[in-house]
Amino acid sequence: MFFGYNELSKYQFYVEDIPRGFSQWVCIGKIMSDPIMLSKRNGEVYCFSGHPFEVIEKGFGNFDYFLFNYVFGEKYSEIIPGTDEDGWYQLLIRQGIV
Repeated sequence: MFFGYNELSKYQFYVEDIPRGFSQWVCIGKIMSDPIMLSKRNGEVYCFSGHPFEVIEKGFGNFDYFLFNYVFGEKYSEIIPGTDEDGWYQLLIRQGIV
């Protein structure tokens, strides 16, 4: 799940539990209950797990790479369970994007 502009502020509570908090991170979405964070320092996207969120579960590369491959590409199916029933992934397939 990725947050729209109007939803973004509602989910920033995830940032409170991450080292260097608001000075370095913006929560841009989540995979199940694990927040997806954009680093203000280097533009890289990460998924944190556990609570408190101290462990980087996975790095997704820079923001452009993340969008192209994980939001609009084949790698979406690597991070989102149940893509056979996922509306977004099925749209990508029907549009010939993946």
